[in-house]
Amino acid sequence: METWKITPGAANLVGRLIVSCHELNLDEKSKAIACKAMGNESVCEIDFLQADKMGLYDNLLATAKDLSKSTIDREVVIKCFGSRRHEQSALNEVVEVGQKLPVQLHIFLLVHLLIPLKIIGQTEDGLIGEYCNDGKSVKIENILLFKDDLGKDLTGKTVLFHYAPVIQAETDPEIIAYLLEEQKKCAHFMEALEDYNGKTIKIGEFSKAIKRTIKNMEL
Repeated sequence: METWKITPGAANLVGRLIVSCHELNLDEKSKAIACKAMGNESVCEIDFLQADKMGLYDNLLATAKDLSKSTIDREVVIKCFGSRRHEQSALNEVVEVGQKLPVQLHIFLLVHLLIPLKIIGQTEDGLIGEYCNDGKSVKIENILLFKDDLGKDLTGKTVLFHYAPVIQAETDPEIIAYLLEEQKKCAHFMEALEDYNGKTIKIGEFSKAIKRTIKNMEL
């Protein structure tokens, strides 16, 4: 099996995404790798994702090949998790595993893609963000932060959000534009956005486990 390289920055993003997506179900190996990656320690191979049930390894490799890259960098990770490919893998996971969704399917899709979210406010329970695309919008409340981003004034900035926390606080406008265009092509995701157009999703209702994970792993 071919071995691909991953940059420290990309490994950091993957670590954040693993934590945000899997809640408290991480095995010890995954926890150790996520902590190492998020501490910006060197992670030169991405073999640890080969057995992942969500197909992250295969999807990252496929995205890198689509972009004609032999190294998995931040761009590859972002475009993979914000894409139609990730929408399909998320739906496949639900169908294959038969898991009970933590919330209604449309909310699941809206928070499961890596989306550009403009921070428009803050409460004691977390940040408030707004996602806008194709003339539709949804607000998301109770957004979490990893400790590296605590204390940053993100009001008015567009961050990358996934499931419960901010994954990346600062992002190139070209990447944001790419994600919005790509997500317009995500049929089920856009149906969900239409369903929740003008509404607010309070993710605090189903992100308690992720909050505990971040605290327990000191992330």
